[in-house]
Amino acid sequence: MGKTCPQCGAQLPEAAAVRAARTSAAAVISLILGIFAIVPFIGFFSGIAAIFLGIAALREINRRQDRLTGKGWAKAGIIVASVLIILHLMAAIPSFLDAQLRSKVAVVKSDIVLLAKTLESYAADNSAYPPITSLPQPGNKWQGTAELSRLTTPFAYITQLPKDPFSLNKEQFYVFVNLKPGLSPIPEEKCRPLFEQFGAWVLAGAGPDEDLDLDLLSIADDRSGATFCNTVYDPTNGNISGGDILISRKVFD
Repeated sequence: MGKTCPQCGAQLPEAAAVRAARTSAAAVISLILGIFAIVPFIGFFSGIAAIFLGIAALREINRRQDRLTGKGWAKAGIIVASVLIILHLMAAIPSFLDAQLRSKVAVVKSDIVLLAKTLESYAADNSAYPPITSLPQPGNKWQGTAELSRLTTPFAYITQLPKDPFSLNKEQFYVFVNLKPGLSPIPEEKCRPLFEQFGAWVLAGAGPDEDLDLDLLSIADDRSGATFCNTVYDPTNGNISGGDILISRKVFD
């Protein structure tokens, strides 16, 4: 038995009925958009549109099976778009993570410069930088010290101490070390060369490796400077590389 002609209602032979069906335009456009998904930047959005349009085309074809064809076009559009979207995401995620890391590094640099300015204001009023009672110990987990609390009490040179975004649980303060002989727990024979190299103080942030690399005693013992070079974070070695983000009194000058 032939199918009914959609225009006049007459019975049609099977071959004529097939000829009367048309290809879904949405299915064709879905495939075209899916192919365009290979284009950088706009391709991601083209792929999303191809998937939604392909799904809509399949639903319409299933509802009007005797009038529409093009399931293959729609399925091809959905598959091509899905594959290309996944490839776009695989390429974009590392770039996003790198941008996020660079943003954190910028925050640390901004924070320690702010703290450096605050230390100078403190020193101008007190004729000395805050004393420290112990040295930060290098280790696998970053434990910032609270020596900078003198900047907030009893007189507030800064309303709130910033916290290192690379520190343990993001809740540790930046490390401050007073290198002034007599105000530092570092033995004087090691403190003096450090004072000559860095000035009166050092401020440090953990860096992307989230480890404390600052070992001032080893730096004082190593006249070659290699230990210090390994202590400083350098993004040219890779965004996630060893080393701390440092600023010293001499560098701040």
